[in-house]
Amino acid sequence: MSKRTQVIIISIVGSIFLLFFYFYSYRQQIVEEVVWADGRVAKGCYHKLFLGVLGDKVFLIQNYHLYLFPADKKGYGGILKMAKVDINKDGKDEYVLAVQLEGVKWVYPDGKFSDAPEMPEAVVLICEHRGNQLKIEIPILVGGIDPDFQLVDLNKDGTKDVVASGKDLPIWSYLKIVSWQRNKYRYLWNSGENCSVVEQNFKINKDGNAQIKIGLPSSSDSSTPVKVDLWETWIWDGQKFAKKME
Repeated sequence: MSKRTQVIIISIVGSIFLLFFYFYSYRQQIVEEVVWADGRVAKGCYHKLFLGVLGDKVFLIQNYHLYLFPADKKGYGGILKMAKVDINKDGKDEYVLAVQLEGVKWVYPDGKFSDAPEMPEAVVLICEHRGNQLKIEIPILVGGIDPDFQLVDLNKDGTKDVVASGKDLPIWSYLKIVSWQRNKYRYLWNSGENCSVVEQNFKINKDGNAQIKIGLPSSSDSSTPVKVDLWETWIWDGQKFAKKME
């Protein structure tokens, strides 16, 4: 047996051992626990996740299902997008992941679980790399489907900010912008959870300032935005987003 073959066999055996350990850890609930509050219905959604790095592969375990990045195009859940960038200015890259999660039961503030059907969750995660694990620093809920993100230095401080987006059924739009400010993650924009926005478009203007255009529902059809010329425009003024007065 050649040395190359031996190395390949050792690598495969090591990978299998690590995956077994991760699944065992998940079964023992040595996992990342994330709770999101949902202001629309005053209850939360409870997820147990395990995120890790195996060689050059990033993976997610949820409900004992293993998802490798990139996600299987034929599947529904998993890590749909990934980037590595130093967001919190510690000299180390964070992992930014757009993740489609499986549906889970809602849990009320008193700890009781809802009898409602399990609903999928779309989320953008900012994670710190610790050994073979990814520690979730902040979960950004962006609805139920189509999680995505952009990395933009919106406030021009030399560090990328996370522009996270997604949708909720039937057509509600989510847009959230997270930045590292004053030694913690802070929201520069947080819209969507009140189910009053049908469309949101983010872009950087020619002058270099960020702009968000918002399509609110029309009075005749809550799932259709008002005419484009009636959309609200919000401009970054150097400190916050301010509504442009027509």
